[in-house]
Amino acid sequence: EIEQRDSHLRGPDFFNAAEMPTMTFTSTRVKKKGSGVFAVTGDLTLHGVNRNEDGTYSWKFDPHLNVWAVEDIADEFLYQTWAAITAPTLLLYGADSWASNPEGDGRLDHFVNAEVIEFESAGHWLHHDQFDRFMATLRDFL
Repeated sequence: EIEQRDSHLRGPDFFNAAEMPTMTFTSTRVKKKGSGVFAVTGDLTLHGVNRNEDGTYSWKFDPHLNVWAVEDIADEFLYQTWAAITAPTLLLYGADSWASNPEGDGRLDHFVNAEVIEFESAGHWLHHDQFDRFMATLRDFL
């Protein structure tokens, strides 16, 4: 009975432990409640996402997603890499971002099947600046 419950919790319809095997808890506050008793508050990260106290969400920074090497990569190599992507590709861009628009600067031209959607009044972190629109756009694309 306990093993069956644990198996269900690890399964794809709950924690999906096979695909996402880790969760983390980072304490943000520890308050003494009594002799040897403490209340611990913190951030529980599941699937790379934290739900904040106000109901909003924050994505956990993952250094493995930082795909740019320390050294410069030749533009031609990047162009060849982008051209090799044949799957539909969605490039989202915040109009107030420090980065340039991929359509305006020519990067879009190197993709076989890509589109750019620009978010007005959003910076580089679209998922933070316009969470609802960001999620709706992703759902529509997927």
